[in-house]
Amino acid sequence: MKGQTLSMDLMIAIVILLFIFTTLSFIVYEYTTMEENRAENRDMELKAQSAMSSLLETGGSPGDWENQTLG
Repeated sequence: MKGQTLSMDLMIAIVILLFIFTTLSFIVYEYTTMEENRAENRDMELKAQSAMSSLLETGGSPGDWENQTLG
């Protein structure tokens, strides 16, 4: 009877440890994915700011496009 109790306790402990390990693995995976997305968003924001800055600070081509007529 003692051996069966020990075996049942061991099985419950293994199930609990597997649950904890799986949960922690999932949390780490989600955190890593979130950080990768955050880094990618920062990179895209810097590129967008650079493009916007370039468009707003230059006069364009041709330089006198405001005075150009259509046709």
